[in-house]
Amino acid sequence: MALFHLRGMIGCRRRSRRLLCTLAFAFILLFVASNVLFVPTIDNIGLYEKSHVNTELNIGKIQVKSFNSSTDTDYSNDTGRLDNPQPYRLIGVVNKFPWIVRHRYLENYYTRRDNATSSKLYRDSKVVFLHHNKAAGTTVKTCLTSVAAKQSLRIGPVMASNTRVGFQNSLAKSRDRYQSTRIFMGGYSFGICDDLKSDNPCSYFTFLRNPYERVISSYEYCKRARSDQLCSVLNANEVTINEWAKHQGSFFFRQVLFMPEFCKKPFDSHIPLDVEPHDRKYTVRNKLSISCWFREKLALNNITSPDERDLMNEYILMNLEKWFAVIGIAEEYEFSIQLLEQAFGLPFIKCCGGMRKNYHEYQQTNKTDSKQSTVIDDLKGQLMADSTVKEALFYDLQIYEKAKEIFEKQKQVYYQTISS
Repeated sequence: MALFHLRGMIGCRRRSRRLLCTLAFAFILLFVASNVLFVPTIDNIGLYEKSHVNTELNIGKIQVKSFNSSTDTDYSNDTGRLDNPQPYRLIGVVNKFPWIVRHRYLENYYTRRDNATSSKLYRDSKVVFLHHNKAAGTTVKTCLTSVAAKQSLRIGPVMASNTRVGFQNSLAKSRDRYQSTRIFMGGYSFGICDDLKSDNPCSYFTFLRNPYERVISSYEYCKRARSDQLCSVLNANEVTINEWAKHQGSFFFRQVLFMPEFCKKPFDSHIPLDVEPHDRKYTVRNKLSISCWFREKLALNNITSPDERDLMNEYILMNLEKWFAVIGIAEEYEFSIQLLEQAFGLPFIKCCGGMRKNYHEYQQTNKTDSKQSTVIDDLKGQLMADSTVKEALFYDLQIYEKAKEIFEKQKQVYYQTISS
């Protein structure tokens, strides 16, 4: 009935036009219904991927695409291959936030290197250490410095937030600037393999730690290291450990989603300061002085929905084993450096065995080991009992469990290799 009323309203009352108009409106309604009701399934995913409409929102100099109905499939494997496509539910978030895709890296040396991939690629590659704060990071950076000195390898600038921005700017002027640099490291280093774009292969490794223990360690550390970028946004001496855990949140999750633009002034308008506790010295007038990890946290929460962040985390979990040539576990530091040595052919064991930097006194003191262990267990129990803390750390908890699973697979392959 509505069709006939609409037909009459726009000049289809003449008998000679009625049939033609009726057919035209029927076609229009059929077209609209088919687009509204179309839901991607495994059976129609091919059609879903080929038909796409994108609109774009500019955030600084980064294009964030609004997802309407579908997208291209170039991202289906980060290296461009189509042999292992991502699930179709991730199409929208990858299309909307394209910077989360990484293109250049050597896949896990132990679990994803096939017979056709020579171990020489890893031994000749640029090595990038993603420093996950309070997860043996300072130890590994010191270790890498020793390895580089022994092997006469050139080390690039440590990737702090300002260094990463400067690094990106310098590469824009000269792609050859870091051609002879072999080792890079830092908390903002993930993604630089894409920036380098040299002929040399490039690989990442990292160390992870139980997120609850990492929070306890950062809390104690930041009570006495207020100038550290990890500690400067909020005074750890003035908040509870539960409040500190929610402040830090899923730290590693954001490290692998990092892009330098988060640290730049054009992003200021997407960083709401009134949504989370922070030191009162930071105002809308000096947002650029805020630690970049906190800027990224605020910006991500502002420009993404909870569902989109869930999908981002799923994307990370699916690609973790591909992105990192070796994944170390802080709790198994000694074995982790054995894995590094075999993968990269560098003297990690000789240079770094037994090395533990910033190993906090609550873990160091032999006389009070049992008491300190009880304190740590009590703090962990306190954090784990708080559902809001668990929610804040949720992504990192999932990533850590995945990392442990990968670590065990690396172990198995390692033992098979040395026994054969």
